[in-house]
Amino acid sequence: SRRRMATAYADGNCLVHHFGSPDIFFTATANANAPEVLRHLKEGQKPTDRPDLVAIVFQQHVDKLMEELKTKYGEYAAKFGVLEFQKRGLPHVHILLWLSGDDRITSAEGIDEIVAAIIPNENLKLRDIIVKQMVHDCGPRCRDATGKCTKRLRLSGR
Repeated sequence: SRRRMATAYADGNCLVHHFGSPDIFFTATANANAPEVLRHLKEGQKPTDRPDLVAIVFQQHVDKLMEELKTKYGEYAAKFGVLEFQKRGLPHVHILLWLSGDDRITSAEGIDEIVAAIIPNENLKLRDIIVKQMVHDCGPRCRDATGKCTKRLRLSGR
């Protein structure tokens, strides 16, 4: 609702005012074909038939990721997240983290250690998974009258 969005926005601004800029921002989207989801489907069911199951498994994955981040980067001073559902029904989350004391990221090298945006060429299985799950597939819904993608996203070598 608008009230919830306004409250979340105000909460986020208060954290930035108190702690400064966040150290880590990440977005994660549910994988409807996660093994944990597929394992619990009845015969003939698809993940779209069980949005409740997809949401539960996604929340478990987010909780595990948060624990892994705490293990890797130490205790954080604050965290802020917003869970949203896409039009297709898949949940996704946006999370801001403020690290504590010496764990704060203060240099470009520190950022380079944790940020990666790589589509591998050597591991074709991994490349196929990443392209299928993370890269815009220019289908008929986003093409203009001339057949060009209106999103203007391109993947080299494809």
